[in-house]
Amino acid sequence: MHVLLAAVQEATVLRLVAAVEAGGLQVAAVDLVPLALIRSLARPARELALVGAGAVVSPDGTEAGEGVAMADGSVGAEGIVSFGGGVTAIDVHEIGVPRFVRVLGTGGRELTDAIANELDLPPETAEALKRQLGEDAHESRHEELVARARTSIERPLSVLLDEVRSSIDYYRNQPGSSPLLRIVATGGAAQLPGLTERLSALVGVPVEHARPRELVALGDIGFADDELPRLDPYLPAAVGLALGGAGVGTVIDLLPRTRRNAVTRQKPQISTKAVAVGAAFVVALGGVTFMAHQSLSHAQSQRAAVQAEITHVQAQLGALQPILDREAQIQSLRDNLDTLLAADVAWQTMMNRITANIPPGVTLTSFSGQETPPAPVVPPPPPAASATDTSSGSSSEATTTTQPAPPPPPTISGAITFQGQAKDYPTLANWIDSMGKVPQIANVYVTSATKVTDASGAGNGLTFTATAEIAADAQSNRLDQYAKAGK
Repeated sequence: MHVLLAAVQEATVLRLVAAVEAGGLQVAAVDLVPLALIRSLARPARELALVGAGAVVSPDGTEAGEGVAMADGSVGAEGIVSFGGGVTAIDVHEIGVPRFVRVLGTGGRELTDAIANELDLPPETAEALKRQLGEDAHESRHEELVARARTSIERPLSVLLDEVRSSIDYYRNQPGSSPLLRIVATGGAAQLPGLTERLSALVGVPVEHARPRELVALGDIGFADDELPRLDPYLPAAVGLALGGAGVGTVIDLLPRTRRNAVTRQKPQISTKAVAVGAAFVVALGGVTFMAHQSLSHAQSQRAAVQAEITHVQAQLGALQPILDREAQIQSLRDNLDTLLAADVAWQTMMNRITANIPPGVTLTSFSGQETPPAPVVPPPPPAASATDTSSGSSSEATTTTQPAPPPPPTISGAITFQGQAKDYPTLANWIDSMGKVPQIANVYVTSATKVTDASGAGNGLTFTATAEIAADAQSNRLDQYAKAGK
């Protein structure tokens, strides 16, 4: 027995439903795009549907093509690959019956990102350039950009096609799988030049572009007839969803049961006469007691549902705690990096300024500097969460905690030691004055100065040792560069 199991996280479905309802529409069902593709592209189709202006009509007695058949007359399998922007859907079916479905988390957007990164372009420009890859490079106004774009997508496109091949091979290796006779490619990225030929070489079967208008007749959808061919890669999913709404093909509704019941209750399904007869029957049986019992059961069900939701949320919070802890660690590292960069010294700039201000007659023989590193930032402990008693329905509010005051910004500090030679004491005094003009240092102080004499006892200048402090202007611009890189 072959079983098709479809599952999705309820939160994901509810986000989509909320978006549709925010637009003023009502969600009737949540379908799967892979199944929609099978309904719109399977050959032979069971019906030729006329889709347009919100209507789906099935003409009687009309067939839609020859279909896919083996040489001995048995029906083989057909593959459908939809290269979308964010995902790539892979289907294998036999005359519209799904046999294999897989969705890859990559698509045309990875190719756009590759172009944007390689050519340093914004995403919108990279997407427009990708759409020009099908043109002749000599006819394009941006011949060089198109050539570079084709080179940049080569690697991610090869990876994507190899994933498709692996999925097809997985289907082929299943016991009892029908031979794959061909593949139909659709989606915006399927228009890339050479894609169908490359995929055909990988899987070993013919690969064709989807031609949905051979299977369905389009009504007035607001496009001129000469514009319809360029819509072929984008029609199958929309047409397939419309056919699913008409009950054609395999249909799976992933709308949560609670929302499905709510939609059903909004639709009038009982006539006025039936309501009147039912009301009279309820009164005859003691309707007041019956309604009170129903109200009590409904309230109990709601309470159980609320308690189950609370338990679910608490479990989710517990699962998210490691992520929150990791975010706290990352933030602590960022704070420490900010602290270190805030006290980072531009030593090269300082040395250039000192060298430029040395007066004639003075020579520095050694220079040493030591910066005092700032204290690391210790992240504050997380506030205690409020305690909730789900059994009694009561809750106690969390105790208000006072946030600790942020630590003061780090300051640059450190010491510098000079050793050098001076012609005489006035020259040494001139050097001290000149060092006072260097904004990166402060408090220059000569700790020792000794006359140097030669063998004959004649004076030969001075040797001196001096100290200074690192000033605030010695800070480098690495913190600003880091802040700009993070934006």
